[in-house]
Amino acid sequence: MSATVAAAGPSRLLRDALVTIVTRFGLAVLIFATDIALARLLGPSAKGRFALVLLYSQLAALVVGWGMDQALAVVSGRDRDTARRGMANAIVWTAVVGGAAVLVSCLLYGLPSIGRPTGPLTSVIPNLSGDQFVFAAIAIPGELFFALGLYALLGRKRVVAYSLIRVARRGILLLAIVAVAAIARLSLDVVLLLNLVVLALTAIVILWVAARDGVLGWRPSLALLREELRFGSRSLPGTLAERLQFRADAFLVNAFLGVRQTGIYSVTSGLAETLWYVPNALGTVMFSRAVDPRSDAGRIAAVLTRTTIAVALATAIPAWILGPRLVRFVYGSQF
Repeated sequence: MSATVAAAGPSRLLRDALVTIVTRFGLAVLIFATDIALARLLGPSAKGRFALVLLYSQLAALVVGWGMDQALAVVSGRDRDTARRGMANAIVWTAVVGGAAVLVSCLLYGLPSIGRPTGPLTSVIPNLSGDQFVFAAIAIPGELFFALGLYALLGRKRVVAYSLIRVARRGILLLAIVAVAAIARLSLDVVLLLNLVVLALTAIVILWVAARDGVLGWRPSLALLREELRFGSRSLPGTLAERLQFRADAFLVNAFLGVRQTGIYSVTSGLAETLWYVPNALGTVMFSRAVDPRSDAGRIAAVLTRTTIAVALATAIPAWILGPRLVRFVYGSQF
């Protein structure tokens, strides 16, 4: 019996790693396709504004999430009852803290206002209209629950569901953009509205998967929330610093060079980030095991690290050679 269980462990690890890598490349294709559609249909300036809206909502969600996503993965890996209480905490946190973040963001941007907003955030994120920033603010609870829910699934080792939901989010958005463009004139505000609709749909899917797994709960636990916040307080500074290192450049480009250049920059940086997909995919699988105290995390980390280095080298060289030609051919000369 023990030999069967031991054999099942590596087999499931390999399956999760392969599924995650495949879905990450599928996600990359969908991201490229969405970027191409936005670039061709809206142009560099609107593409830049769309990137800024997404970056702000995701960064704000990270801050107000206070590291609870990773904490939720840890507590969800213990047992179903703890996972239920953790999921209930996530729902309440999204509604209360995420809702407050919407209001605070609007106030800091100077909304509501007659004419152009003049709040302190306008100097950090210029070149967005008040209506466009409202879309960014409203997306914060959706981005917050998206992160919390997916990490809860990781804690339950639902790696396949985690990966498919991420792919589904981009796939649905792409289909919606193409469908609207086929029957009517596509505008940036319509795309931002579609993004909100897709966030709502993915939240429903996460709740459905959690219910199927028996971890959808509605009774929050204050004691568990304190534990999650203690864990999150330790992990948030590093996570926030990493996210700013990867994303603050877009805000700087917008502030110094303008939104058109931000749109062009988002294309080139997105292509460069494709080299992260395999390492991130393997890291996701590793994280889903590391939260389980019974797993041999050290051995798994060694195997996945060697694989990551080999695959990264194999993908970096073609990207360096073909990247400039790909941008001109796919996105057009304006990019």
